[in-house]
Amino acid sequence: MVRGAVLAGGAARRYGGHPKGLVELGGRRILDRVVDAVRTATDEPPVLIANAPDGPTWRPELRTIPDVRPGSGSLGGIHTAIVSGAGPVLCVAWDMPFVTIELLRALLEGSTGWDACGRSASTPM
Repeated sequence: MVRGAVLAGGAARRYGGHPKGLVELGGRRILDRVVDAVRTATDEPPVLIANAPDGPTWRPELRTIPDVRPGSGSLGGIHTAIVSGAGPVLCVAWDMPFVTIELLRALLEGSTGWDACGRSASTPM
């Protein structure tokens, strides 16, 4: 079984410091859209990787984990997600409002037998 992790990091300088995943789009926070997609794709609630002091309040029902190595950027969040439990993990950034369940399932299917899997813009789904 694959675990899910939502990476809630970044300084949000272009957002005036407002956490990107908390921005509402179409009446829903981006974070909620991403959590729902990851939960559906993995059949379990994801962990939330967040360093912000109020991170645990964003989705109180989720386990919130701070970076093992703060200041390491996205790779630090991925590292934290990997070491937070056993088995493979699907990592998704929290500022992707249009991520689809179909894309996440395609990533999971394409990851069989590999240590890492990703899609580029030129890779057809």
